[in-house]
Parts: sequence; structure tokens; C-alpha cells
Amino acid sequence: MISIQELADKAGVSRTAVSHVLNGREHKVGAQKREKIMELVRKYDFQPNALVASLRSKRTHVLGVVIPSVTYSFYPQILDAIETQAAAQGYQVLICQFHSDAALLDKQITMLRQRRVDGLIVTAWQDHQPLLKRLLKAQVKMILLDGQADGIDIPFVDVDDIHIGQMATEHLISLGHKQIAHLFSRSICSSSMGRHEGYLKAMNNARLKPIAVEVENDFGLEGAQAGVKQLLASKQKFSAIFASTDMAAIGTIETLTDHSYKIPDDVAVIGVGNLKEGQYIRPRLSTIGQQADQIGKQAATLLINHLTDSKTKPIENVWVAPQLIIRQSCGGNPTP
Repeated sequence: MISIQELADKAGVSRTAVSHVLNGREHKVGAQKREKIMELVRKYDFQPNALVASLRSKRTHVLGVVIPSVTYSFYPQILDAIETQAAAQGYQVLICQFHSDAALLDKQITMLRQRRVDGLIVTAWQDHQPLLKRLLKAQVKMILLDGQADGIDIPFVDVDDIHIGQMATEHLISLGHKQIAHLFSRSICSSSMGRHEGYLKAMNNARLKPIAVEVENDFGLEGAQAGVKQLLASKQKFSAIFASTDMAAIGTIETLTDHSYKIPDDVAVIGVGNLKEGQYIRPRLSTIGQQADQIGKQAATLLINHLTDSKTKPIENVWVAPQLIIRQSCGGNPTP
């Protein structure tokens, strides 16, 4: 295999000129020399040694991303945006899942650090403060995704979950509903409790009695199905249900339909996430859109800015605005 020095000799240029062309600094080399270098690169199928380059520069141009699971389609949308934005700035992405397991989260982050990623994008999770403090002490550059760390100054990209819960509940109230149930969980992540807080705020503002149904997992189909069955068994009257995610809302609709309820005539249902699945069920699901593509793009941009700017800057946080998307599952006039 031809070396970078041999490539430079054949092109009649300096080793530095070849390095500029191969590492995205081609503007520093004249057009004629640049074309000669690229002609030889193609002729000899020259592949730079990334390991050697990273040892020399102390940078791998790889970002580590840790999420709960790719099975919930909110995260694939975020990952797609992260990869697209990272690639546009010359970075690759290593993706790990921790499946809501704190020990696995720690293990995955350790593995990414051993692979010398330049920085981390980590989904905020319960009881993660000790891990985050340890990473900060080690001067690991990172961004929190879809949540925050109370009392720890780590930049984050997030949607205001309290606002999401309030927005969803206020929409149901605006349609005339007074008996509104909410499926929520204390054991999943901060997003769940934030949305529940927003629900309670909207209900209290309207002087309505909350109907809180606590489930083990309010983010998936099974948790929602169990919650709806629990609600039906309680004989509590309700005319609307706010589910914490679109998948939970789909599980809610399926269970209510199995029990002969018509949506939205008997019960209105709203979710969170604006997942594609919600557009395919009948009736189509009303939801609060989180703009997952913007969350991913902003997270990658924020981390790369921290990696490339050597100056110390104040902590930057990005809030992505949620959107009410009205379809058929609540009634009302659909969003154009």
C-alpha cells in the first residue's frame, strides 16, 4: 500500500499539501495540485490510516450516542438527524442502547470512552447523577438528550415536558372534556413525570379533578393496555385519556376498542411524539409533536461546537418547541 509520503513524492508536492487535501482543508492547496493529488489517490486507492491520524491529532472525529432503545421510533428520528448533522461536519457516530438499565448505561459509556470518542450525547435518565458527575470530573465533553440533570451544569437539548402535558390536557379541556385520565409512570424517566406535572397543572387551572392512572411503563403498548384495563376496572367515569407517548396512545385506543368504546365518540385520546404509526391507525392519532429531527440536529451541533471551540463559554441549553397536531382521535378540526 502506498504511503502518504510516496503519494506526495509522485504528485510533486509536500506531505503537508496531501494532508490538507485528505483532511478537508483542500482550500489551502492550489486547484492544479489538488487535482493531481486526488488523481493519485484514486489511482492507488489510497486510504488514510484513521488510527494513526487520531493518535497524532488526539481526535477520532467520532461521537458516541447512548439511547434507551431504537424500538421506539422517536429515537431513530433523532439518530438520523444526529448522523446527518455529524457527517456534514466530518464526524462519524457510534450508537449504543441501554434498554432502561442503569448498569448497562454505565457499561456502554465506559466502552465508548475506551474507543476514544471525542464526545458523548446521552439520553437523560433517572438516577444518572453519580455517573454524570464522574464523567464531568474526567472532563468528558457531553450533551444530554431529552432531559436534564438537576444541579449539574451539562448542556442539554430538550422539549419542555411540563408544557407538553399542559398543552395536551388543555386541548382536551377546550373540546369540553372534564373527566380526563392520564396514564403515567414514576419509574421510567424525567419526561414522564414532567408530562404528568403539566397534566395536573392544566387540570388544577380548570378546577377539574385529576384521574391519575399509574402504570409500570407509560411509554409502551403493554403499559398503556394495563393502565386502561385498570381504569375500566375502577368504574371511574372518563371521557378522555392523555397518554404520555404515541405508542401508549395506540395501546390505549386498541384496548378501548376491544371493550367496544368508539374513538373519539365515547373517549378522546391524545399522545405525544408525532410518530408515523399514529398516522396509520384509525382514527388517526392527535398528538404533541416533539420535532425529533430538530432535537437530533441541535444535539450534534451543540456537541461539535463544544469540541471545536477551545474558548470557555457559558453552558448552552436548547429548548425545542412542541407542536399540537390535531387529527381524528380527539375530534375537533384537524391541523391543516
